[in-house]
Amino acid sequence: TLTLNQVLLFFGQKFAPKLIMFTCLTAALRIELINKRGVLATLANSVSELGSNIDTIDMAEKDPTLTILNVTMTVKDRIHLARIIKKLRTLDSIVRIHRL
Repeated sequence: TLTLNQVLLFFGQKFAPKLIMFTCLTAALRIELINKRGVLATLANSVSELGSNIDTIDMAEKDPTLTILNVTMTVKDRIHLARIIKKLRTLDSIVRIHRL
């Protein structure tokens, strides 16, 4: 599910500050992946390349070869989230991805 956060940024000059508001969404994913060296770095790099930021990661080992990650990240909109999921599904180590 997506939850709405309002993010306020203040830009301005010395005596004329301007207020700019834009919307960010927080997306939660459950990712099942093969437990091997470098997988988390590859996942984080892929998310970063698409202009998103990982906010939290919770890990649970399903068995010695599989790990489940609950990941929350900041996205621009549903299309941005869909692009991220599509990119992550191309990674060899990803077994399954579900939106929470």
